[in-house]
Amino acid sequence: MRQNCFGFYAVRGKSLLIPIEKGNEETFLKMLDKIKEQHLDYDGIILIWDNHPAHITPAIERKDAILGICIVNLPT
Repeated sequence: MRQNCFGFYAVRGKSLLIPIEKGNEETFLKMLDKIKEQHLDYDGIILIWDNHPAHITPAIERKDAILGICIVNLPT
């Protein structure tokens, strides 16, 4: 069986491994919320991920600014 997952490895805090249906913008917006929910005591969160098209949308940029998550996209 194949299962897509979203993984977040935290150097400090709580790492997450969450099964997902699709890797799309809607899913990643929800994942940003889940990351923030698990790290409310942290002033700054740095998230490093690739340039998947759903990672670099205006909605993602707005959400990360609201949540205080600094997203660093790996070079292509």
